Amino acid sequence: PTASAVLEQRELIFDDAQAGAIHVYDAKSRQLLLEAGPGAEAFLRTVMRGLAHQRQTISDRRDLPFTLARYADGRLVISDDVSGEKIELNAFGPDNARNFDKFLTGLTLGSAQERHDMHGGD
Repeated sequence: PTASAVLEQRELIFDDAQAGAIHVYDAKSRQLLLEAGPGAEAFLRTVMRGLAHQRQTISDRRDLPFTLARYADGRLVISDDVSGEKIELNAFGPDNARNFDKFLTGLTLGSAQERHDMHGGD
């Protein structure tokens, strides 16, 4: 495919927290963007586990960010510069892509578990 221009991107750090929670931080500001309790954000967890596993085969640098980018052609891609892995999130449908898109649109207020509880699911 022809290369497409990046419209927006954000570097993210994913951190396993206590009791099965996962925290997502903006890599530059260190702002906590999302706190997902156990059972919340299943798609996000699955994608990031896969990327983290690929990274571990090459390096133990868990502190380096992953890059989330939206391209002019509409693709939403999460990539890891350490392993070279890229995942096109749109391929998993719009609902799953929104689990990552919120980090570009700023819709990350509150914890995922709170939203999960309020809305009866994620």
